[in-house]
Amino acid sequence: MIAVDLDDTICGYVTACIERYGWPVTWSWDLRQMWPTVDWGAHFDGLAHQAFILGLRPLHGAQEGCRLLERNDKLLYLTASTELSKNIRQLWLKIHDFPYAPIICTDGFENKAAWLRDNAGEVKALIEDLPLVLDAANDAGIYTIVFNAPWNYGVRNGKRVYKWSEVVNLFRMPGMP
Repeated sequence: MIAVDLDDTICGYVTACIERYGWPVTWSWDLRQMWPTVDWGAHFDGLAHQAFILGLRPLHGAQEGCRLLERNDKLLYLTASTELSKNIRQLWLKIHDFPYAPIICTDGFENKAAWLRDNAGEVKALIEDLPLVLDAANDAGIYTIVFNAPWNYGVRNGKRVYKWSEVVNLFRMPGMP
């Protein structure tokens, strides 16, 4: 099985935040550090957050990349989002013609890392941008593909990619997971 993160891996969550809130104060995996003056309670409020998610744009080549992954292996969408956002995430994937696959919402980054450790025997590869999750997957023996972002420059394990065409090329190589 190949697990693919959603935010900032197949869709531009931080890009949409930049459009809405301006340039971040600092680069971090934590939105609250990037935009400390934003009312995140209002941002994550039910309908407001659903509208925000539906407005996210897919990253160039992500849909085609996920289709290729699905043809070669079992695909799974893995997100640190809450279970409450699962339906809206599934709708977003359907609207943007991503292949159907199960979606696991772990309700937090630590929970996502734990899920990967607990399911390491089933997950062959992970496409992700968050350092904590990438490190946990790598430590569990999962092949990691680091989707480049300013907050993960310190990640030294896995294969770093800058766009989806590089992901596709990786999985076309013989011997890939």
